[in-house]
Amino acid sequence: MTGTITNIKIAPYSFTSTTGTFNNRFTLVYSTNLNSPSQNLNTNTTLVHKIDGTFYISSQEKLISNVSIFDLTGRLLYQINNINATIINISELSKIKQVLLFKIIYQDQQFINVKVIN
Repeated sequence: MTGTITNIKIAPYSFTSTTGTFNNRFTLVYSTNLNSPSQNLNTNTTLVHKIDGTFYISSQEKLISNVSIFDLTGRLLYQINNINATIINISELSKIKQVLLFKIIYQDQQFINVKVIN
C-alpha cells in the first residue's frame, strides 16, 4: 500500500495497521534464476514488481535492452525490444492470475530470468 520494497532476506519486516481486510496490501516479488545467466550478474540489482495491474522492472546497474514474458507452458505473452533504459513499465498483460516468467536481457547481452506471480 505504501509502494515500498523490502528484501526480507536481509532484515525482518514489521508494520502496524488498522483492523480490516486488505487483499492488496502485499505483493511478493520473486527473483530466482531459472536458467544459467552470467555468474557475474547480481540478481538483487534488478527488481520486478506489480502495482495496480502494471509491472515495473528496474535495474540499478545496467541498461535493459529486451524483455520477454512467458507463461509456464513457455508461450510468449509479451515482448519489447530496444528499450535502452533502466526502468520500464508494462501494463499490457492480462489480468488472469498466473505465474509469469520474465527474461530480462541487458545491453551487454547478460540476462536474468525472474518468476513472478501475477
